[in-house]
Order: sequence, then C-alpha cells, then structure tokens
Amino acid sequence: RSLERPAEPVTLNHELHHVHQMHTLGFFQPILYVLASLVAWAAKEKSYKANVFESAARRAAGQIVDLDTFVKGFALGKKTGQK
Repeated sequence: RSLERPAEPVTLNHELHHVHQMHTLGFFQPILYVLASLVAWAAKEKSYKANVFESAARRAAGQIVDLDTFVKGFALGKKTGQK
C-alpha cells in the first residue's frame, strides 16, 4: 500500500476508534489490549478476532464483527437462493 493513497473510510474509522480507546484508557490501553488477546488465546479463540478492542473498533467502523456467523449466513442464503 502506498503512503500517497489515503486509507479507505472504513479502515480509517476502525483505526480512529483505536485512537479513541487510547485517549480514553491512556497508558493502560496497550496493556489491556495485550491482556484481552491473551484471554482470547487462553479461551482457544483467535487472539485478534476475539479481542474486545478489535471487536469494538470493527463495530464502530461498521465492519463485520463476527465473521463466522456472517459466512455461515451467506452460505445458508446461497443454498436457499436468498441474497
């Protein structure tokens, strides 16, 4: 990705939510982010996908929060002829 090309609005909103998290939690945000990843990993989840900070940023940006449910729903829709 070229630095000359601006970020997509969804990506920008996602990252701006992380900035908001940092402003809200200050010094503790990176520590809590790592702890959230460790909790997800310990629960045998994907540490990035299940991280509450990432879920909140995806939700704030209008991104898909639960990809597995989305994919299953999409596959079910294709089987039943729904769009």
